[in-house]
Amino acid sequence: MNKTESPVQRLVLMPGLWTCGYFMMPLAYAMRKAGFDVSIFSCPYVRGSVESTTDALHRLIDTFEGQPFSIVAHSLGGLLALRALEQYQPANFKRLVLLGSPIAGSEAARTFGSFGLGRMMLGHSFEILSRGVNVTRDFDIGQIAGSKPSGLGHRVAKLDELNDGGVSVSETLAPWLRDHLVVDESHAGLLFSGEVAEHIVSYLQSGRFNSENKNHRCRSELYSRLIASICTRP
Repeated sequence: MNKTESPVQRLVLMPGLWTCGYFMMPLAYAMRKAGFDVSIFSCPYVRGSVESTTDALHRLIDTFEGQPFSIVAHSLGGLLALRALEQYQPANFKRLVLLGSPIAGSEAARTFGSFGLGRMMLGHSFEILSRGVNVTRDFDIGQIAGSKPSGLGHRVAKLDELNDGGVSVSETLAPWLRDHLVVDESHAGLLFSGEVAEHIVSYLQSGRFNSENKNHRCRSELYSRLIASICTRP
């Protein structure tokens, strides 16, 4: 899809760990204002299994009756969206925008889950958060990562210098991403930023984040090295 084509109208928003659909309301408002028909998907990630969550997402997608749809998913929600796409491969899927999703595995989850209470609080999400996910098919996926270290994760785990308070930027990188962007937001702040919402709309419409803000892509030597290392992996 190029910039002259109409944007995908059906859009699924998926919250992250320990949150619910309520946290997606500001983003839902922004996406509806941009012309998208928004559905908010929310499941008990901790109590429910990964399989039950991906099945529930598949059932929601089935209600679209073949209409093209995209997904915007925060944190753990992105990992679950990827698992569902790999498993069901819906023909009407267009694009996925990840927001701070630790696709390479979460050090914060591994550290937090090493304690009894932490493991209980992570529930069924522990394994997928710890290991991350890999994508073997040619899906159209972009990721927005944060670099403002404000949150619980950096207090319980040793994160990289570039992190959003819960997830290191390096944990959001993978060679199969079509585009990757770093913004000055915390892990939770990714959901409430007007700038992030604009980047999401840009990606859903054109398959690229807003080119007018490319300074965010290589805003530090460390980030440049991260991008170079992930792009040269075999």
